[in-house]
Amino acid sequence: MKKVITTQNPDEPHRDNYLEQERKILLELGKDITKVREKNDLIMLFSKRIKGLFYFTHTIVTLIDQKDETYWPFLLNTDASPIRVHTYYDQLVASRFKLNEPFINGVIAAEGPVSFMLEDVMDKPESPRFLKVNYEGGIKEILMTTLWNADKPMGFLHIYSDRQDSFTPQFRNIIKGIAPQLSNAVSNIIKNEELEKKENEKSFLLDFSNDIAAVRSKAELEMAVKTALRKINNIKGFVVRKINADGTTMSTYIHDDSVIPEGDPIMIDVGREKFPIYDGLQSRVLESYIPLLFSVDIEIERGVTSAYLFFWKRLGYKRMVGIALRNGETNLGILWLGYRRNKYIAVTGYLRADIYCYG
Repeated sequence: MKKVITTQNPDEPHRDNYLEQERKILLELGKDITKVREKNDLIMLFSKRIKGLFYFTHTIVTLIDQKDETYWPFLLNTDASPIRVHTYYDQLVASRFKLNEPFINGVIAAEGPVSFMLEDVMDKPESPRFLKVNYEGGIKEILMTTLWNADKPMGFLHIYSDRQDSFTPQFRNIIKGIAPQLSNAVSNIIKNEELEKKENEKSFLLDFSNDIAAVRSKAELEMAVKTALRKINNIKGFVVRKINADGTTMSTYIHDDSVIPEGDPIMIDVGREKFPIYDGLQSRVLESYIPLLFSVDIEIERGVTSAYLFFWKRLGYKRMVGIALRNGETNLGILWLGYRRNKYIAVTGYLRADIYCYG
């Protein structure tokens, strides 16, 4: 009788089980990702679902800003982050990191998830600061995955671990497998946030327009503006400056008195002074049809000597947004906003007529 010879590798059943398990995980995670609608959904996916399968400490998602070639924190799981008590944590999560540097270029060039031991990369030239801060918080390894929108990188998934063996081949395969769906989920979150932002803006403007319609005096206008801007977290204070009858100077019209002690002598002087339109700053705002962002320190270094600039510095304002107020093509004044980060302010249209009426 002829002997039957088998060529089956004894490891193949184990490999088949491994692949079947991987396919099952990918299928289940794929279903979960389709339910993601907001940031918290994605946080829960990682902190509960994926963390139940693999070990890691925390994850974040950063987004790329192609305009200034940077990337910035978009989604944070602060509760799980071991660096949340670090001295530089608040500064770190508000930072923008350079896109054109070796570490992140290596991540983009990789065909899938790529891991790094932090001690090997954190001190290299141009390495982003978050690597060292995480290392100081006890993190040993990071798994980076580029998120793509079509053929363009849109952001990065950062997965951190305080161990050196967390990112197994199966873990990497799973992350690689769900990366396209994660990219879609992040895109949908961005779209949903934009829709919510527009709805909030409509509600904000409706409330503001109703308040403005009831204004009968400059004092009421000041209160209406103050009430409206308080609803915007990033605004630190405001001043409206109007063009004087001489057509060459500007003076304070209304301001946020809640950020300045009553009777402050410098504020009194600044409030009374007439500042030349062509002082190196105001004219640039009046000539622009879009809001302009200024760094207080940079403008002082440029040689702008107007007293209000130094007053802003004294108040701790590092950046100001200047928005021209117009009636048709006629300049009426400027709305100045002390602010923390980019946020579109859409109240200027309602201020124009009131400055015109109560000026």
